[in-house]
Amino acid sequence: MNYPFPDNLLFAKLKIKYKSLIKLPQTPLQNMFRSAFGNALAEIGGPINLPRSAYSTLFSPKTSVPTEFLFFNIPKQTSCPPPLFLTLKNITDYEIELEMIVIGPANMFFKKIINALKQLGKNGVFKKRIPLRLIEISDKITNKILFIKNQLIEEKLPSYMFLNKNNEEEKKVNIKITIQTPFRIKVNDHWTSKITFDLFWIRLLKRISILSACYALGMKNNENSKHSIEASQKVKILQTNLKTVKQKIYSGHQKKIIEFIGTTGNITYAKVPVQALDLIKIGELIHVGNQITYGFGKYSLEIES
Repeated sequence: MNYPFPDNLLFAKLKIKYKSLIKLPQTPLQNMFRSAFGNALAEIGGPINLPRSAYSTLFSPKTSVPTEFLFFNIPKQTSCPPPLFLTLKNITDYEIELEMIVIGPANMFFKKIINALKQLGKNGVFKKRIPLRLIEISDKITNKILFIKNQLIEEKLPSYMFLNKNNEEEKKVNIKITIQTPFRIKVNDHWTSKITFDLFWIRLLKRISILSACYALGMKNNENSKHSIEASQKVKILQTNLKTVKQKIYSGHQKKIIEFIGTTGNITYAKVPVQALDLIKIGELIHVGNQITYGFGKYSLEIES
């Protein structure tokens, strides 16, 4: 059985460096730069198509979704997830490194992204609105410099296609999922800290299906979604080391700091079908669960021998 997989879904992965002339605080909120970038993009861009998602000034998702994508009851246009994620990777006294993931055909919007990053620096960050100078943008896949010293080296954003490498293999492997930012997953309107593999798989498959419907050509082998879910229900938890944590974030919509509860730690699953691995690897970039635009749901995959 061939597992579902996105058809022509593109992505880019950027490393962004800023410098400050003023010493920087070392305790930024997890989503602070995402919110600052959204505000900057709204300032320089056109109309905001999707409520509460300034990133969507870059894109115009499909207003209707073909029936072959309706396995998960794809929501209306306003529910299309934002195609861009900005997270803090490192901060020192005078430098900041950010990572940006762009999903979809974004190469035509590269200059707009750069202008928004410049505007973010002008607007400043933290409570004191410390100004930042954008010094470098590079392709994190190839390490090629795209922008440096206020000079654009490449006119277009390098984009890559997710590849389906393991669809023909029938073997099974043990995998370890390490949760890097808290998972927030609901079951029957209640947050759960028991992350069974089928629960993880359904949330991931749904998210990739919606992204593919909005920003690509849909899902190949979508008719096998049900079979992949049935297979996920046979996967057992081999070992867990999970804990519930509280995470503070700044809500640009509510204009205040709010607190979320989520699950962190690691889980080892036994006998996961190899065909599932390619989608799980995509999930490392796009996250899984609720409140993803705040930076929640990031994980890493380790395949155990």
